Amino acid sequence: MAHRFAGWLVRRRIGLRRVEFVHPEPPHAREYALLFGAPCVFGAERTAAVFDRADLDEPVLRDGRR
Repeated sequence: MAHRFAGWLVRRRIGLRRVEFVHPEPPHAREYALLFGAPCVFGAERTAAVFDRADLDEPVLRDGRR
């Protein structure tokens, strides 16, 4: 997932505020919260991972040389 890659780039975990999915809630919805570590919303207008704005200001600490 993109947020895990972003965490790798800044060398720290980027926590999610919530995760939104366009599709309806599946029978195994509780597993989504365990997987993402954040509340999950189903039937949303768009699929999205929501995180703090401050995470966008983190400097990139890794590059292609490592």
